[in-house]
Amino acid sequence: MSSLFDQAEEEIKSITEIISLLSNDSENLYPGGASEEEISELEQELGTTLPLGYVEFLKKFGGGSFRHLQLYSIASEDENFPDFMEQVFTHTGNIHLVQQGDLLPFADDYEGNIFCFDLQHSRDGEFQVVRWNHDFKHEDEPILIAQNFAEFLQKIEISQI
Repeated sequence: MSSLFDQAEEEIKSITEIISLLSNDSENLYPGGASEEEISELEQELGTTLPLGYVEFLKKFGGGSFRHLQLYSIASEDENFPDFMEQVFTHTGNIHLVQQGDLLPFADDYEGNIFCFDLQHSRDGEFQVVRWNHDFKHEDEPILIAQNFAEFLQKIEISQI
């Protein structure tokens, strides 16, 4: 079965262009933007700096449901949007690379796969995005999905799933 993440590479749009596309899609649901203070508090709690593109996304949306993904929320107590830190704690117990501090989960799909920033691979303020399949074993390695968050979002937006 082919995944939207297996599609051929297209020219990557800017994070601003992608956020605009996501904003105009009435099927997307999001709780509302996060403040600079909420983002800063999250970074302090995590002990890491979040990717620049992801910070822009959080400022606009704060999390949400986009296509077939749930991006964890940092700005809402609405039960319809999974809480970012609750999800991190859950995945810390289930995924050894999260426990080690190598991966930072930020989203999941309806099949149970987890999308993470690979904290070991950064460039220009961005982290690679990887997928941890729900049926992986402890010794398995995550699958590279995108070189940065903008590319990840673009792959979501262009999918017709």
